[in-house]
Amino acid sequence: TQPHRKSSDPCLKIAIQSFKGGVAKTITSIHFARYLAIKGYRVLLVDFDAQASATLSMGFNPDRDFKAQDTLLPYLEGQQLDLHYCIHDTYFPGIYLIPSCLQFYSAEYKLAHKAATSRDDLERRGYFTEFVDAFKSVEKDFDIIVFDSPPALGMITINILTAADALIVPTPPALYDISSTAQYFKMIKSVFDDIAPDKQYKFIKILITRADLRKHKNADFVKMMEEVFAGSIFKEIFHSTSAIDTSTAE
Repeated sequence: TQPHRKSSDPCLKIAIQSFKGGVAKTITSIHFARYLAIKGYRVLLVDFDAQASATLSMGFNPDRDFKAQDTLLPYLEGQQLDLHYCIHDTYFPGIYLIPSCLQFYSAEYKLAHKAATSRDDLERRGYFTEFVDAFKSVEKDFDIIVFDSPPALGMITINILTAADALIVPTPPALYDISSTAQYFKMIKSVFDDIAPDKQYKFIKILITRADLRKHKNADFVKMMEEVFAGSIFKEIFHSTSAIDTSTAE
């Protein structure tokens, strides 16, 4: 019931990411983490969003229970050498959390300022790969690390991309969401051509989210997505249901 990974297997770091809001990134991250924990894996859920919805969903009141020093911010500022200080137990067996809170929003600006004022190109690129070594410091304790990304393509998002081993891109079957995902991939390629041209992922998958197949347009867009993204899309669909909102509220 608790398989864990073999000592020869690396810890897998999976980013749930899109730079559009409202596509179910956080809900996907939370339920994926719970699924993995139920299967017996040791899971670290990392909340990178200052709105801290993942932190809230794991049983905390973000702005009451945590301050900036409990987030990734001290590591980014050089006050901590690894991430053990900010890993917290949760009510869900098998899931540990690196929380976020409103004060974490300053991380974006601080990283951007450091990159903009770098002495040379090598130093500048270093500010886009801050999390690579950070998660190496704790990955021996986990089987899978799930990154819940903020809804933007900024310094934090790029740092997540450089640290992740795999990407899952939640995309509702709607025009603007599909267009956003296409632009997302173009921007990733542009950014990585400059920062990490040799970066390779174990997989990049699109997850259709918030789909209501009773609506003809939704069903049409699902078929189109399955054709356009063939080979890179999950067969399972995250259906739109009021049960998600109801369970969150309860």
